[in-house]
Amino acid sequence: MELHQLQQDYKALELQLQDLNTKSNYQILVPVCGSNQVLIPGRIINTNAVLCQLAQDHFVRRTPDNCHHKSVTQRRQMADALLENHDRQIKDLQDKQNVLQQERSSETIQTAKGSVTRNAEGYLEIIEREDDVSRHSKAQSIEEVKSIAETEQPKDQITKPKSLVGEVVERDPPVRNAVVKCVPVIGRVPLVERMPAAERNPTTVAPTPTETIQKKSRFAQEFGR
Repeated sequence: MELHQLQQDYKALELQLQDLNTKSNYQILVPVCGSNQVLIPGRIINTNAVLCQLAQDHFVRRTPDNCHHKSVTQRRQMADALLENHDRQIKDLQDKQNVLQQERSSETIQTAKGSVTRNAEGYLEIIEREDDVSRHSKAQSIEEVKSIAETEQPKDQITKPKSLVGEVVERDPPVRNAVVKCVPVIGRVPLVERMPAAERNPTTVAPTPTETIQKKSRFAQEFGR
């Protein structure tokens, strides 16, 4: 209220100073001995002078024009700036009060980027919407990580297809004095061909009956027959 009153006082003073003349010295005709017929030229000095306060205890006589433009106008502008600042602070406080009242009245507050919700435990849950640009950048980063992981995969983990050519499967117990020959077959399991030792080398002499019996006994001992 004091600022508003000060502003009104300065405005009223400006109007009064505008009505006064801007000069302090005038040339006039002065009557002699109270007669209107005998006049002599004269001059009025220090008229319309205004006592203006420069500082706390300093005053000076100035013309109404100078006092109006240099002192009163500046002080009125200072009072206007203080009032504007005061009104701005009041508006900010009112906005904060409205936000607090809205928080108390409703559990969800809508913001420019999302919403703020108070849960049952009293904590605030802030939810922000994700724009398309950030989502696209995240997708690109995920693809880059996948490509790097594929390029850095160790060679031990890379499985090569097994070829069926020349692969041997032993289904029966091994036979002594026999040669196992692998038959390359694509697409199916190769067969195992057994050849006697005598057929492997035609020049080999056939064993005697004693040697045959000894070999059979040794074979039975080894395989439990």
